Amino acid sequence: MPLQPIEVFPQILGASDVFLAIIEREAGEFSVPSKTLSYLCAGRPIVLTAPAENLAAKIVQRSGAEVVVTPEYINGFRSAGLHFAQNPGAAGRAYAEQHFQIDRSADKFKGQFYAVY
Repeated sequence: MPLQPIEVFPQILGASDVFLAIIEREAGEFSVPSKTLSYLCAGRPIVLTAPAENLAAKIVQRSGAEVVVTPEYINGFRSAGLHFAQNPGAAGRAYAEQHFQIDRSADKFKGQFYAVY
């Protein structure tokens, strides 16, 4: 498909059975791509390959939307993706609703901003 407008992004996410995400070992401990957070909001299973110490891996595991495999474990990544493609289920949405509230996020951001300035 060609590049889609941002307005249809929620529908595209909603049409998915499983999300695949890759975070390379070089990305570091604190890298959390925004796609990972969008996937949680969509409430679909996520198969993530990332180092265990990566923050996105920890978030996905805590959410219950998990299958996290290390970047070197290609067969595990493939197997998990096939499993969820054949057995789709909702996961991660409750975590997103609890942790991604805009008021709480804005308050944390303001607190950090005013602490620096």
